[in-house]
Amino acid sequence: MEFRILGELEVRAGDRALDLGGPRQRRVLAALLLSPNRVVPLWKLVAVVWDEDPPPSAERLVRNRVAELRSVLTREGGFIDTEGDGYRLRIGPKELDAAVFEELARQGRATGDARLLRDALARWRGPVLAGLGGEVLSRDAAQLEEQRLAVLEECLELELAAGGPDRLVDELAAVVAQHPLRERLVGLWMTALYRCGRRAEALAAYRTLADRLADDLGIDPSRELRRLREGVLRQEPVLSMLAERQTEPAVVPAQLPRDLPRFTGRVGDLAHLDALLSDGQTGRAVVISAIAGTAGVGKTALAVHWAHRIRDKFPDGQLYVNLRGFD
Repeated sequence: MEFRILGELEVRAGDRALDLGGPRQRRVLAALLLSPNRVVPLWKLVAVVWDEDPPPSAERLVRNRVAELRSVLTREGGFIDTEGDGYRLRIGPKELDAAVFEELARQGRATGDARLLRDALARWRGPVLAGLGGEVLSRDAAQLEEQRLAVLEECLELELAAGGPDRLVDELAAVVAQHPLRERLVGLWMTALYRCGRRAEALAAYRTLADRLADDLGIDPSRELRRLREGVLRQEPVLSMLAERQTEPAVVPAQLPRDLPRFTGRVGDLAHLDALLSDGQTGRAVVISAIAGTAGVGKTALAVHWAHRIRDKFPDGQLYVNLRGFD
């Protein structure tokens, strides 16, 4: 089967689109697809379907919708598991368009290959879960949309660095019109305009953004963008936001306390924590977990030891906050 959420919700078996039922049933499926291979609790599904003021029978109605979805998907080899007070949709890594997008984007970023990033962006058919609505779904879908914009920015930047700014000017103008406050996009547009000999238009793009930022947010453009404007004013022969960023090394926080020289036991607890990262995780959801227990049982030691074990999975850095006993 092929599950699609990067646009209108759609499930296909071969060349057939499956009948997914009414809006409530489709919202339930959408929530399961936004957390593939992870348990979605019943209360979350209720919130997805009704947003606010669910009826007294909401849980029963959601269970009925899940049963109907299970019937539809099982006929095509799909699986919805019941786990505790929630449900898990089992799905392969190539069956969900969002997962394919993320994998292609990861490969493209790792290799600096704009063609892979374009291939990733081609998976989008429109806004995430277009037409389903709902506050809860919209918040979750916004995270995917932010990923799409970040990938598009990186793709355009790589293509601009490779030459041919005239091919990108119109695309950048259209994207900036949709997202006028994204400074990175405006900077890329300014760079493309400048390289096409349209220096006055590049400066006008900066002024438009500066005015919007001042009027809407009361802030100035970033230092990076101000430097770019200065380069345009000085008519520097080489102008690149990519080169500008590469000259400033990234600061990677590493705040974990020292690990215990000897840590024994807690094998089951460590395995459970490992599963939070490995169990069907696609990189989209932010997993927030808490270790509970009475004072003095070693909660902090366990958390710190596990953090050291998996620190390589977080190359952007690790943060540590001592809550000093506050929940």
